[in-house]
Amino acid sequence: NIRQQFDSIQYDILEANIDAADADHLPYDSVNAAFYEIFYHIRAIENSVKRVADSAVLNTSTTTAVVECKPQIRLPKLEVPIWNGDPDTFNNFFALYNAAIHSSSYSGAVKLTYLRSLLTGTPRKLIENLNITDADYDVAYKTICDNYNNVRIRATHHLNKLFSFAPLSNEGVVDLQSFLDIFGTNWKAFLNLNISDAHDFIMFSLGFRCLPTNIRSSFERSFGQSDNIPTFEELIDFVQEQVRIKEIMTQTSVKPVKNASPAKHTAVHKSVLATSALHVSPSANTPSPQQLHVTSQSSSTCPRCASPSHKIYDCPVYNNLSLADKRTWLFEKKRCFKCLGTHTSPQCKSRGRCGTCKSSSHHSSLHFNNDSAYPAAGASSAPKPASTNSPAPVVTS
Repeated sequence: NIRQQFDSIQYDILEANIDAADADHLPYDSVNAAFYEIFYHIRAIENSVKRVADSAVLNTSTTTAVVECKPQIRLPKLEVPIWNGDPDTFNNFFALYNAAIHSSSYSGAVKLTYLRSLLTGTPRKLIENLNITDADYDVAYKTICDNYNNVRIRATHHLNKLFSFAPLSNEGVVDLQSFLDIFGTNWKAFLNLNISDAHDFIMFSLGFRCLPTNIRSSFERSFGQSDNIPTFEELIDFVQEQVRIKEIMTQTSVKPVKNASPAKHTAVHKSVLATSALHVSPSANTPSPQQLHVTSQSSSTCPRCASPSHKIYDCPVYNNLSLADKRTWLFEKKRCFKCLGTHTSPQCKSRGRCGTCKSSSHHSSLHFNNDSAYPAAGASSAPKPASTNSPAPVVTS
């Protein structure tokens, strides 16, 4: 009854200290330690007396009770460090907290007050909105355990420390000590977790960390929130299933088929583009619509006989004409004497030469034995009457 009354008063002091400024806090820890030191000292003496009384030797004449009191050893007070969420220091913090606070006879409200005062950073934020009641202490304790006392998370943390250790390039004391700190500490901490098949979990961790993020996320969703440790065989089975799914997806995927455009539509489209280009970039040499029509015809049919099977230089009708008739026809059609194209000779850009005399002033079909009779490039293309004294008609431009 005395201890219950004391705990009730201490609880009131804790609540008052929470709302009061630091300078106005009432003494709590010192009073609490002094009370329980006296309380347990008295209980120890009481227990010693009972044990001695039960084993007392009774004489027929007198009853002598021998009471032997052993001196009590004062143990140092356990100090639980404040924890900030660092996985490397969780084991030490959690062990001290369980020994000093969680396993004590304090009420749940008092334990929750202690727990909140010993946490900082993210761990404290997880429970800071809970009410200071006996029921909420169980919620707070479970929250901390679920987030930080998960065996798989702790084991993975220690293994990642080992896997990510960079090879040493020096053999100095500092470098070798860092090796001992990482491998010695984390390996022992990993073994202390008492995983049933530690070697299998190591293989699982090696394989799991090599998978892409989306595959790992899919595995976690399929594995669920089970407290069980996943096995290497389960990981292999999952990856094989992913391969099967992706193979099916690849085989059943439909590739879009582009509809082939009709040839006529393509030809019209190209013709429109060509016409548009001519109108967009006009120049002095831009042909008129009539010239475009002639060019279109000449590109597909012979301009002399309208046959679609040959060009003008292969036309038998054109080739059977006399030299004078050829030049006259070309002049009337405003065609070039050099390449037979739909332009005048001064505008010709062709580099072709006569196949007989290699002259660049006339086409092979216009070759005449007396090349001097041909005008120089750039001269008028109009034919002139042949001389009557010449043995053969000579046409000059």
